[in-house]
Amino acid sequence: KTINIPDNFNYIGESAFASGGVVAYDVAENNKYYSIDEHNILYNKNKTVLIAAPVTFENKEVVLPETVKEIRSYAFEKSSVNKITLPDGVTDLGECTFRYSALKEINIPDGVTVLKEFVFASSMINELTLPSSVTTIESNAFQWTPIRKIVIPKETVNIVGNPFKKSNSSAPPLTVYCYENSA
Repeated sequence: KTINIPDNFNYIGESAFASGGVVAYDVAENNKYYSIDEHNILYNKNKTVLIAAPVTFENKEVVLPETVKEIRSYAFEKSSVNKITLPDGVTDLGECTFRYSALKEINIPDGVTVLKEFVFASSMINELTLPSSVTTIESNAFQWTPIRKIVIPKETVNIVGNPFKKSNSSAPPLTVYCYENSA
């Protein structure tokens, strides 16, 4: 389904298109508040906030614009993208941002301080090195992922609940690398 955003439309709430199966966004040329890029990803007009992505991608690798600072909750939920390159300026990844996605590879920029609940839940992330800026990993951040290796920096002081919950006891083991006297 396609979401049409007319020229006078000025507000899209948090997670407005969550679990919606949107294939495309069409933003009116004269809209003063929203824009899309060549991947049909929906942003605010100046592309500092990524609002939502379509579920299907022709190119399975996406490089986001340098202007992006925030990626809203559920933005890439159920997306077919495999690899995302985040710009250094990203500081906020919303809850469930990549939940149920085909995402296998991502860089986490140094400005991100919290991996929120369900941010990568049920994605295809297999291995990840967190930057020193990440101080908190919230509950279920990696729930039901095939993650096998994660490197946690010594600056991570809060691991809330069970961020690595597996769907069953036969899931392959996870190796966690962290520093002595860290979380």
